[in-house]
Amino acid sequence: MEEEEEEAALLNFVRAAREEDEEALIVNVVTQIRNEAKLPSTVPEWTREQKRDAGLLKVMEWLNTGQEPSTEEHKQMSPYLRHYAERFQSLFLDEEGLLHYHDPLVEGDAAGVLCVPAYLQADVVWAAHQLAAH
Repeated sequence: MEEEEEEAALLNFVRAAREEDEEALIVNVVTQIRNEAKLPSTVPEWTREQKRDAGLLKVMEWLNTGQEPSTEEHKQMSPYLRHYAERFQSLFLDEEGLLHYHDPLVEGDAAGVLCVPAYLQADVVWAAHQLAAH
């Protein structure tokens, strides 16, 4: 019986080590892809990039003042800005100032989807594609 317990313990140790190696590999791949795409990697960097996007900065102003744009204002907006104006009730700033969209089809922490600045969207899609392919 002791031999079986030792084998089981060794097997569990090997499984745990393999899982840690897989996690480390995933972290390395994600970091490499993020670096290649030149995406922000910290909350302050994402916040800064959101504020560099004129449309997202305007949305943040709406949320900070609590003033939802009127339907009349929607008509005069660019399609990019109108996209956010039409979803005003589902947008929020987290405690660190990051702009998110609350996806009504998702529950919990994952419901807050990060709003990506327009000029980074292609890089984010590329990075996601690279992650899915690996």
